[in-house]
Amino acid sequence: MIAYLEFGKVQQNRGEYKTHTRIDCYLSPNCASGETLRKNIDRALELEEIEAEVTFSVVDETEATRLRLKGSPFILINGIDIQPVETAGFA
Repeated sequence: MIAYLEFGKVQQNRGEYKTHTRIDCYLSPNCASGETLRKNIDRALELEEIEAEVTFSVVDETEATRLRLKGSPFILINGIDIQPVETAGFA
């Protein structure tokens, strides 16, 4: 059985099934990208006609390291890092 996850949709064989989409966004206290990120996510969800649970959390360096975040903003879609890199902590 092969399944492909594509931004909130799971396509399995020839059928397409919707799944719950969760987007978690983590930002450093001084991250200037928060508002732009929010607008971009809203627009992408609208264009793709996807409903998602979206959270925004401001975290400090200590919490970022504990959570193994790798930059700001740091975004997970359904628990998957959308830009994996090697170094933990905020850049």
